[in-house]
Amino acid sequence: MKKRVITIAAAAVLVTAISSYMIICGDSEHSVLANIINETTEADVLSDHEKPAASETETETESEEASTIVIPDDAERYGSINISNGGTDTEIDYTDPVIFNDLGSNTDLKISGTNFYYEIKGSSIDSVTVHPQEGLILSGTDYSYEICLSLEDSDKKIVFSGKSDGELNISRSRSEISLDSKTVFGDINVTADGENYHYQINATSCNIESDGSMTLKDGTKISTALENVNGISKEALAENVFHTIEPALFVRGNSTAIANAAAYINDFVYDNEEAASALTDDTAISEYYEYYGEKGNLSFSITIFSSGNHARIITSDGEVHDYLIEAQKGAHCYPVFSL
Repeated sequence: MKKRVITIAAAAVLVTAISSYMIICGDSEHSVLANIINETTEADVLSDHEKPAASETETETESEEASTIVIPDDAERYGSINISNGGTDTEIDYTDPVIFNDLGSNTDLKISGTNFYYEIKGSSIDSVTVHPQEGLILSGTDYSYEICLSLEDSDKKIVFSGKSDGELNISRSRSEISLDSKTVFGDINVTADGENYHYQINATSCNIESDGSMTLKDGTKISTALENVNGISKEALAENVFHTIEPALFVRGNSTAIANAAAYINDFVYDNEEAASALTDDTAISEYYEYYGEKGNLSFSITIFSSGNHARIITSDGEVHDYLIEAQKGAHCYPVFSL
């Protein structure tokens, strides 16, 4: 299927033979540019010295053809797209995809038409790509989002929110919404049929069902955060070496630091406290991470000594514990984000 891309950008790029639509978002000016699609001929791929000389009439005809915007044949059934960008409304002919760039610090978009409705709010989102009949792609660095969308062939809307980093792919069907990310989802709040659900997800792919429940890609049901906490005994919580039940944790540093910090709490087991406490010669530190809760309070810290298998955890309640650590993927489940 032939497609043309409509890009909303803060700075307008004016190119000959491109139609422009203007959308105002706050105090920023955005240009909606419709790319031109032409059929490629053999003459198009010849170099200048290989092409036959064109008459003046032919040159004028080619120029006129170059300014024609070609709409895909199957686009007519979708009709127009209505866009509300920061409260300013406009209507454009259907194109797939529609790309919104340079959204500023806060995003407030509504895109609707035949058989689709999307509402995107958030902060620090760099771009939103809308495939009207299929779904969305969000992109940015450490951004928050709140999405409201209709299921396919239905007026029923699902609302969900969370935080992400990098690309977040959102696709819809008649019965569910599929989410794919490059990082674990962590906290996700879902509203469906007037009911609110809170999930903590240590996975990069999952589905939101039409009733608000969530599953992993293999169909495994994900318990809500409340169900998770209620299912843990007080004895088990006391044995948690991190002394925390924060649903998500935050760490300062670049992407490498975040990844390493996440690995130390999720992919290592901590044991042999007696043996570790005897390692009094360990003074050189190779890594140090502080973990903060959702309210910005320090939850605990981890110090990794240069010996490699000696770690010290200092918890927010003042306890200090030394452990020998061993890699064990999936030992814990704590989503980690950049502070």
